[in-house]
Amino acid sequence: MGQVNISLSELEIDNDYRTWCRLQHKDGPEENGHKKDDLGSLRIKAQIHEQCILPCHCYEPFVELMVKAVREPRLAPTGSEVLIMLEDIMTLDRNTLAHTMVRFYISVGAIIPYLDCLTVREILSTNHPATLFRSNSLASKSYDQFMKVIALPYLHEILKPFVDQIYQDKRTVELDPSQLDRSKGRRPSITEMGPGQNRLVEQSQEIVMSYCLTILDSICNSIEQCPRILRVAFRQLWQRVEERFWGAEYKDTPFIAISSFIFLRFFVPAILSPKLFSLRELHPDQRTERTLKLVSKVLQSIGNLTPEVDAKEAFMKPLTPFITASLEKAKTYILDLIQIDQRLVREEKKLAAGEYLQTLILLRGFLMKRSTHGSTLGNPYRRRYFCLSSVLFQYGKEPNDPHMRSFPVKWISVVEKLDGGAYHKKNMFQVTISAPESEPEVLYLEAADVNEQNIWVSALRKACLCNRE
Repeated sequence: MGQVNISLSELEIDNDYRTWCRLQHKDGPEENGHKKDDLGSLRIKAQIHEQCILPCHCYEPFVELMVKAVREPRLAPTGSEVLIMLEDIMTLDRNTLAHTMVRFYISVGAIIPYLDCLTVREILSTNHPATLFRSNSLASKSYDQFMKVIALPYLHEILKPFVDQIYQDKRTVELDPSQLDRSKGRRPSITEMGPGQNRLVEQSQEIVMSYCLTILDSICNSIEQCPRILRVAFRQLWQRVEERFWGAEYKDTPFIAISSFIFLRFFVPAILSPKLFSLRELHPDQRTERTLKLVSKVLQSIGNLTPEVDAKEAFMKPLTPFITASLEKAKTYILDLIQIDQRLVREEKKLAAGEYLQTLILLRGFLMKRSTHGSTLGNPYRRRYFCLSSVLFQYGKEPNDPHMRSFPVKWISVVEKLDGGAYHKKNMFQVTISAPESEPEVLYLEAADVNEQNIWVSALRKACLCNRE
């Protein structure tokens, strides 16, 4: 629509800047001698921060300190003093701390010792297994971030087809009688339901069980697709929990510890909120949202490894036999997950940081690519699927195109928007690929709208921020 110009001289460091700013036309206030329409005003909240970033060698002592804190034997029974200090200081923002620490230890190849250090401290500070990893500790937050960094492509591979199917089906699904006829001001009980409503609930139970069975089978058959480093981390977690809570009365505790992460903090939230995990570009409509919520409730019960349902959700009781029958599947999946050769465990701990980061997908989606070869007759634009990771920029006809072209992110030299009239198209931008000892290659891309254009340009610029000229 327009733009707002803010002078940096008006901003004070670390102070909020709030004001109304008038939107201005990008190409001037007049067109053909006539004044353009007023675009209105925009409420702006801005803040400026100043950071001093030193050359890499200046941080080497700090890196050595942080690596030493997790690699060397711990002197204190509760773990590394450095990590204890950081967790105590960052009590209000442990998500940010975990986000930073996970990426740091991945980059230096010490993510497994880091997670092990936190796991030992968490276990030693827990008196009862029922509360293990249930708090918002640095250990819990770090495992959350670790799964999102390492296993997001794995999540997409096994869940996206089924989430897409639920979006496409748009079925009316409802298990809770109190939700029926709410628009009429009624909240019928099970005994008050008419034949049609009773039939809808029964059909909904079959639909939900069908979705859950398909998703659970996909999860259980995906062991080979699961990143090895994630399996190594869970094997280590299993061993630590087993050492602390041993005996027949605690036989399910290692299962619960792993399930609390892989099911309750990864699979279930992804189904409940697909957009947050990049499984879908848009939030679901009301009908689809309800279906996803009911499916996630059942999978959550399975992830809890107990057939019992919440007393407040009596409508889930008819699904108890299905949940009970699914518990063994979930346990078998966890056992298969941690059955990894010790030789592979040792190799995984030595992997270079770059091999972990290849799985970090930053952005993906379809764009229109302008052809720069061949005849100019006809439409020169072709719809192509683009995928930007932390190390590669790829495109092809489809997500699984075997002939997908790939460029290392370090080859990207220029990312810039094009003028509104470039090639008589809006929302155009270009990406220049400068391969060693080759002529630069320019990709001319068109986004669906200005928001998508901004997202891609921003992601590409951040990905190649450290590239040198």
